[in-house]
Amino acid sequence: MKIKEIYNQGINIQKYFRDKNKVLENDINSILYSYDYQAGSYIKQYYDETIIEGLYILDGKKVNMTYRQFQELFGLYVAQELNALHPSNVLEVGTGEATSICDIILNMDKKIKFSGLELSLSRLLYASKFAYYKKVDVNFVLGDMFHMPYSDNAFDVVLMMHCLESNTGREKEALEELLRVTRKYIVLLEPSYELGNEETRNRIKDLCYINNLKNTIEELNLDVVKNELFKVTTYNNNTGITIIKKGEKYKNMGMDTGFVCPYCRTVLHRHEEAYFCPECFNLYPVIRNIPILNINHAILCSKYEK
Repeated sequence: MKIKEIYNQGINIQKYFRDKNKVLENDINSILYSYDYQAGSYIKQYYDETIIEGLYILDGKKVNMTYRQFQELFGLYVAQELNALHPSNVLEVGTGEATSICDIILNMDKKIKFSGLELSLSRLLYASKFAYYKKVDVNFVLGDMFHMPYSDNAFDVVLMMHCLESNTGREKEALEELLRVTRKYIVLLEPSYELGNEETRNRIKDLCYINNLKNTIEELNLDVVKNELFKVTTYNNNTGITIIKKGEKYKNMGMDTGFVCPYCRTVLHRHEEAYFCPECFNLYPVIRNIPILNINHAILCSKYEK
């Protein structure tokens, strides 16, 4: 069955691949297919004025509101958390269609540099339009969260919101990559198996989402400065906020040098239509002003600069 047919029939793409491959984890391709095919749906939902009853929770109480009102509140409270950390720049990993990051930016105390990394080009194309209409600046990049095209310590804060959830079994790998590119803090807003209600735990089990983030954090001996249920969330998908301070164990002498090759981490050379790695000769195209910095999309071209 073709992926398009699976999506049109309303079948959960990630579950389809799990059942087909007889595994309990979601691989990176199933995640990409799932989100790329639904691109545009988040923005459509954002502008839907339907009031939803009994789904959203604010300060522990059920409230009725539209999806947009929920997103605006979510953005406000995330911005408050970021403002308290006083960053000069922030990276959101898994920025999607930018429906969250735009409202966060609009609620920041001061203007700082925001970047958004996303695996799906379709979603980034929607994100670019959404950010334009919202009148906010975001440096969007296509890339893989496990091989990010940024130098060590490139960002004061690395933010992840409902992005880690699908990557069951790769929690340690993900956290170590987040630690690499942050200078100061990691802020995670993910469904919480430990803090969430029974409906949330059942949802996590049904979707084979991560349920041992707490154990992974403890294994890495990370400095957790906050771990609690978030102020605004949904009833069947309770979001927890975890803020991790980068410890001395993970600090090194890196700095923000611009984009680096996700394969060998050599600083990339920018050309009009592409980024080029002078070390491994990978060429990464730029499509509609979005750098495509994913290893899987690299083009070998050893004589490009000749």
